[in-house]
Amino acid sequence: MKLYNSLYISENNQQNVAQFINYNTIIEKLSKDKNIEQKYRKKDGTLIKISIQPYS
Repeated sequence: MKLYNSLYISENNQQNVAQFINYNTIIEKLSKDKNIEQKYRKKDGTLIKISIQPYS
């Protein structure tokens, strides 16, 4: 994922995405919310949205 982050994600969004995909961060956020989302832009300008929902 680090390689994807450096190759494809815009420099302005790389730190936010890295923090978002951190396993401990995901567990913590899912314990508070049913659904978590992160939006970012790729280097080509494409808008991407990641949505994570707990498994039941």
